[in-house]
Amino acid sequence: MREGLKRVLGIAGIIAGFGAIFVSALWPERPLIVVVLSGISVVLLVWFFLSYFEVFKAYSRKRSTHLRLNSILMVCVVLFIIVVLNLIVGQYYFRFDLTSMRRFSLSPVSLTVLEKIDAPVKVLFFGSEGSRRFENMGYLLEAYRYHNKNILYELHDLDRVPLLAKRYEIREYDTVVVEGRNGFFKDRGADEQTVTNLLIRAMRRRNPVVRFLQGHEEHPLNEERGGYSRIVQILERSGFRVEALYLTESGTVPHDTDVLVIASPSKGLSDDEVESIKRYVGGGGRLILLLDRPDQVAPLLEWFYLRLSEYPVYDEQSIAGIGPSAPLVREYPGSRLTSGFHQSTFFPGVHEVLFYGPVNRYTFRGFVQTTEHSWYEKNGDGKRQNDEEAGYQRLAAYLVPGGEMWRVVVFGDSDFISNAYIEVGGNGELFLRTLNWITGEGLLTSIAKKSGEVIPLFITGKQLRVIRLLGPIAIPTVIGLAGFVVWFWRRRL
Repeated sequence: MREGLKRVLGIAGIIAGFGAIFVSALWPERPLIVVVLSGISVVLLVWFFLSYFEVFKAYSRKRSTHLRLNSILMVCVVLFIIVVLNLIVGQYYFRFDLTSMRRFSLSPVSLTVLEKIDAPVKVLFFGSEGSRRFENMGYLLEAYRYHNKNILYELHDLDRVPLLAKRYEIREYDTVVVEGRNGFFKDRGADEQTVTNLLIRAMRRRNPVVRFLQGHEEHPLNEERGGYSRIVQILERSGFRVEALYLTESGTVPHDTDVLVIASPSKGLSDDEVESIKRYVGGGGRLILLLDRPDQVAPLLEWFYLRLSEYPVYDEQSIAGIGPSAPLVREYPGSRLTSGFHQSTFFPGVHEVLFYGPVNRYTFRGFVQTTEHSWYEKNGDGKRQNDEEAGYQRLAAYLVPGGEMWRVVVFGDSDFISNAYIEVGGNGELFLRTLNWITGEGLLTSIAKKSGEVIPLFITGKQLRVIRLLGPIAIPTVIGLAGFVVWFWRRRL
């Protein structure tokens, strides 16, 4: 009975091992099952092997089995155990990024996104096999799977999988597809930003709608230098649906508007338009105001107890290459909106955002702030005078009532996300973070690309002379002496 039990457990170990291989091939998103089956298999097979060790030893002494049964059986058992152990290691292992630029590590934003994925998600990359991007995407996607086993990825050469490419409507190299419960999303790119934003889009129930108010000579959504076409592209790539809104035609803000953006209207809004915006915000809407003058949408600002400073803010200690009229911001007051954000931003011709309402009913907080050396420029000479007191100025702030029924964000400048300045520093990233925060997303972002760090080797003239001597003289001399020593030693023997 005991011998029979040993054989049964040995067979069970083999079955468990094959089961682990089967599960890892068909359901790779279930690593725990693979590890459990692999562990059971290893324990049972090792126990079986130790139990019959004396039998194996006796067989090995027989001449007829010395080179046949024993050798084959031993090799098979050991190889099978190695395969099963490899399954365990393949599911749970450790990665250490020793590069100075952390090239093989994911950003905090991506790690936050991965923590929220609780169902299998497939990531496919279509590129050109053998290219540098194809290789880098392999490293990148393996990092995603390392942090969340629900991430399943595949790398495909676009030219070799025409049917699969047709299924996902792939026509260009370096395209990423993320497929989840709500369908698939795709975008062109071979970087962390593309993958992370696609993962967020796959997790959403719907794409947030952002509408830019038009019809009052606001910033147009076109390719002009002062237009907003570039920020529109960034938002659409991040999963937002962007549309223009003409209140003169619609008469009201559509109910499916997640965020309404008013970007520096040169003409005043009518009373009906202002009331329509008030109803939208009062009903739980989200509003972003990008203003350049204190008189813009003044009736709407008064309703929120907000206003802009009469004079623009200058900062001679943070010059952005244009002069003190464009304060450069490198540090941001602590808030959820700018948590983990360390990029520089600048705001040409900016005004301070001020709040004069009851502080016990509203939460007002600035999240973009100048240095203590900034001032209100009153006479336009660009130099601080005695009557122009210096101090910290809030260039952007948000206002939230008790209960957070609605949210309002005000920037004292509208040009920082125009086509002329969107690519400078972190201007676009800051606005995207603002949209994420105001919609409650808090995740989508533009992740900076990581590149290899170039560390130059500086050589003095003396060191260069030493190198020149080592190459043609010293190294051949050492080799010749070594050969002579060997020859001389062997000659003595």
